[in-house]
Amino acid sequence: MPAQLLKVTAWVLLAALWAGCQRPPPDEADRGNASAPRGVVALSPEAQGRAGVVVEAVSKVREPSFLAATGWLVARPGAEVAVKAPASGFVTLGSGKEGIGPGRVIESAGEPLGAIQVVLSAQEQAALVAAKEDVDVIVRQSLTTLELAEAQLQRLQESQQAVPGTRLAELREKVEHARAAYEEAREKLPFLPKEPYQDPIRVKPVPIEAPLAGRVVSVQVRPGQFVVQGDGLWTIADWSALWVRVPVFELDLPRVLRQEPSQVEVPGTGIRLAGKAIDAPQPTLYGQRSVDLYYEVPNVSGTLRVGQAVSVLLPTGRPADRIVVPRSAVLWDGMGATWVYVPVGSDAFRRRRVELGTILTDRVEITRGLDQGAKVVTTGAEALYGEEFKGEMAVEDGD
Repeated sequence: MPAQLLKVTAWVLLAALWAGCQRPPPDEADRGNASAPRGVVALSPEAQGRAGVVVEAVSKVREPSFLAATGWLVARPGAEVAVKAPASGFVTLGSGKEGIGPGRVIESAGEPLGAIQVVLSAQEQAALVAAKEDVDVIVRQSLTTLELAEAQLQRLQESQQAVPGTRLAELREKVEHARAAYEEAREKLPFLPKEPYQDPIRVKPVPIEAPLAGRVVSVQVRPGQFVVQGDGLWTIADWSALWVRVPVFELDLPRVLRQEPSQVEVPGTGIRLAGKAIDAPQPTLYGQRSVDLYYEVPNVSGTLRVGQAVSVLLPTGRPADRIVVPRSAVLWDGMGATWVYVPVGSDAFRRRRVELGTILTDRVEITRGLDQGAKVVTTGAEALYGEEFKGEMAVEDGD
């Protein structure tokens, strides 16, 4: 009996090894339900309708060559400006304004933002009073000289006696000099304190104007705060257009067509924009062996933000015929492999492994695994995948 049991056991082991050698390859037959071969899902037409299965033929389309990369949105040079205090004093705002907060829209360059009420020391106040008195003396003296010279010139011109021409020329010159001194002195008066002098003396507030149109992105001051000349007040940014910084490995750089536009996609939003190439040569980054390329994209809706990561397709060659399928047709497993389902007859589908090329917004290039004219499930692939492994998932749940 022990000898017979040993023989039976040996035959069972041999049969098991033979069955394992006959297992279909994983790209054509994987785990599946008991009613169909491994890697094949059988569904009736009614079940296909409920699962929303759609089958389409694969064809070649002309697509340009791209290098997929990741970029980051940055502000354009000069499009983000810090507004600084033009003088030392207290920040004041115009009537009806409660403050300038983050997000406020600045319509145009030169828009009034506020003013600085300058605070003067005792020495500065004394100097201004002395300057005001000096200007007043010059105004009175020049005005008196002007009036006397004009009156004398008028009398000589109306006189019946002969007057030397040099004398008339001297008087005219004296009139012009007096008038120039008078006008120059009067131009200084708006910048000097007015009489009667206040205590303390206050000068005209220094206006603060926006250097560009855009939005306020940061605030470092509030109304009534004392600031020193050069202190930051607000930061205004014009994000109507942004740059995309794209690090490219230096060995890939010769492949990129620098004068051609790139394709910029914001992940999760479906937004896809054409990036205009910026001719701004950059050095290779030490220790990284990469070079930053820059492209400009419009931001009319204002949904893009500085620092945001984007997917970028850099043009690398002329358009070529490529096999592409909708992204909904491709499945990724836990091992990094990619699969599609192809119809086998009218009520069955086989899972087939494919290799991908460039991943576009809503389509994926297939470089290996599908030929032109082949049919593939473009909608409902997830339902087929779940149906294929339904039995195994039920066993795992039971455990």
